[in-house]
Amino acid sequence: MVFLRASVTTANISDKAGAIEMFENYQTSLPSVKNILCDGGCIGSPFADKIKDILDCPVEIVKRSDEHNFKVIPKLGYGA
Repeated sequence: MVFLRASVTTANISDKAGAIEMFENYQTSLPSVKNILCDGGCIGSPFADKIKDILDCPVEIVKRSDEHNFKVIPKLGYGA
């Protein structure tokens, strides 16, 4: 089962700060998260370290040059 969470912030909150706030707020709802994929705007040890503290999982930065290699892998067993 896949659960999605979203958070809305004001314009003066950066993407990094908003992501950290969202993961802090929903930490107990996300026990099975194993890896966080982010764009280049989230590069930096302070962000990755904070996510590691909150969810105990690594942050992986997906670069634009990597985007053309992305393929959707179908998952079986999810009901329609």
